[in-house]
Amino acid sequence: MATVTHFHYEFSDGNGFAPGTSRGFFFGPYGWNQSAVLVNAHPFDASGSDRTLVVTEVRRRTTPDQFVEIIVQNTGRDTMYIWYVELGLISP
Repeated sequence: MATVTHFHYEFSDGNGFAPGTSRGFFFGPYGWNQSAVLVNAHPFDASGSDRTLVVTEVRRRTTPDQFVEIIVQNTGRDTMYIWYVELGLISP
């Protein structure tokens, strides 16, 4: 039976994450060999704001340690100051 694991990361930036810009993040090192990695990014829910995030790239890298690298883009109309990244692992 598969094992599902969840990781929650919170980010904040006093200068703001402006519309149309991207941010890169990496997570690890972790022993995620033979695991499926799912990534989602979402903004802090601010009433009346148009905030949208898209994960545009997910890469796995070994050096020999294992890392997950992601690119997140703000595709909404408003600058955000708090946002979240969720990683899910499905392991055998």
